[in-house]
Amino acid sequence: MIPDSIIKQIIRKLSKELGIKIIRANQEGDHPRYPFASYNMTISNNENPYQDIKEIEEVPGDPTSVNIIKYEKSEEIFSMNFHDKNRVSRLKTLATDALRWFKSIDGIEFIKSKRVVARLISPSVEDRTVYQEAFYENRYGFDVRFDYSGYTETEIENIDELNIGVTRDGVPQDDLVVNIP
Repeated sequence: MIPDSIIKQIIRKLSKELGIKIIRANQEGDHPRYPFASYNMTISNNENPYQDIKEIEEVPGDPTSVNIIKYEKSEEIFSMNFHDKNRVSRLKTLATDALRWFKSIDGIEFIKSKRVVARLISPSVEDRTVYQEAFYENRYGFDVRFDYSGYTETEIENIDELNIGVTRDGVPQDDLVVNIP
């Protein structure tokens, strides 16, 4: 899965570029003043062929330790929506500007620096207006897929001796010591 911290960094950057508040959809609490945007993860997939790819390499300068690097690939699809009560043209502009940011060199490079690639699922702005109890909330939006390539690194120190505590019939015995060459 893509770490939430990376998604939040991308959303914060987009929010700053557009000059509006962007919140996670389907959360408790009041929404911000109109216009605002929301995002919601709709699908999350881990790519199974990549789940067991590991590298083991010696730690430079310490031949008794190794680094284990485990690679991970995943993709998540997010629905981006821009909300307002009555300014439809402003929503179309905001959604279009967001699409352009995802396609721009600045947007691509920023997202790429987070080990993510953005792919537009619906490369055009869609009308997603909904009825909200007593009024229509105008919504315009699109879907974007984030492809993530990450890894975790763990350093493991070499084991040179193994001590095994032995008990027989509940009585402690001398420990068994195994030296590992």
